Amino acid sequence: MADWLDSEDFPSGPGGIAADQYSTWVHPKTQVVYFWDVTKNSWKTLNSPGARMYSDTIDPALNGYTLQDGDMWWDQQHCELRVFHKPLPLTSEQYVEGRWVSSTNPQMTPEDVNRNMIIGTITIDGVSAPYEEEEVVFSVSRNGGAPDSKVDYQWRSSPPSITLNTGTVDEVTHTVQFTSPNSSTTMVRFPKGTAVFDGDFQVAYNISCRITAKEEYEDEFVKTSANSPSIAVRPIPLEADPVQYINMALGVDQTGTEQIYTFTAGSSATTMNRNGDSFETEVEFLKPNFFIVPSGGVIVPEQVHFSTKPKDESTINDEIGVYAADYGPISEIAGDNATGYLMQLSGLNTTSNLTVYVWNDFDDTTGTLILTP
Repeated sequence: MADWLDSEDFPSGPGGIAADQYSTWVHPKTQVVYFWDVTKNSWKTLNSPGARMYSDTIDPALNGYTLQDGDMWWDQQHCELRVFHKPLPLTSEQYVEGRWVSSTNPQMTPEDVNRNMIIGTITIDGVSAPYEEEEVVFSVSRNGGAPDSKVDYQWRSSPPSITLNTGTVDEVTHTVQFTSPNSSTTMVRFPKGTAVFDGDFQVAYNISCRITAKEEYEDEFVKTSANSPSIAVRPIPLEADPVQYINMALGVDQTGTEQIYTFTAGSSATTMNRNGDSFETEVEFLKPNFFIVPSGGVIVPEQVHFSTKPKDESTINDEIGVYAADYGPISEIAGDNATGYLMQLSGLNTTSNLTVYVWNDFDDTTGTLILTP
């Protein structure tokens, strides 16, 4: 018998083994039967000669398709190729549950056919600048992973709390609160006192969720735990020193044809210069936070974005502006309060020019604000 018939490795093909179309090979340990497909230049299992390719944003099974081992699914939402893994059972009594597996991280062994579950691709949603004492929603979702019944969720904050020296012998500790720390969705509250500044630096709380396989199912998972991305949260203080402000309006670009966001100085400590279609202001008196007051036809919704990266590269951690209604106190503005956008500069490098990209979710209007040292 040829040596390759006894090998635990898949034979490399007819170039070295002279296999003909539909030649069979039995894995010496799993006893799974494979056949050689000349047209595909690959081995296939007998239970998946007609494997299909799907392209969709959801699991093809949800569209009524019956899946078989070897089916492939191009996940359009996460730009990931998945393979349906459902090998033959080792005994007649064994039941094998099929699962979608990332083609970039299969990592399973044919000797343990049920070790094929994964946590899945994790995304997180939440807010980066809630007010102190405000309850806000954070949630995670998984795509292509094991059912919820087989995993546990654990929300966490880094740091979990902050201890303040009150100037007396007593210290005060404020702890980030999660109402449902073991669910995929939770309410989070940052108590009064968690908005802490040290000069121009504000303490950020990194909120994330750790997902682990339940203990009784650990043997079924390729990897038993995974962490979601984190969102850096800088709470807005309920009580703060007055902040400076600048104005934002609708205007036109240098060609006079395209609508853009324009900016002008507001409070007396601010400056503004126009350089082409960009607007430059000195950052020194704006740190750590300043306010943008919209006027001149600017819509004031939460869907206007201010980010340190362009729209197609930006994530929630790159956004530095947050919608604020009736916010104050604001220096030299009538009534002390205004509705607009609070800009948070803490943690940013302002020793060189910092570009802020502005856009909204409604039309193609954009703007460029440059903070100069």
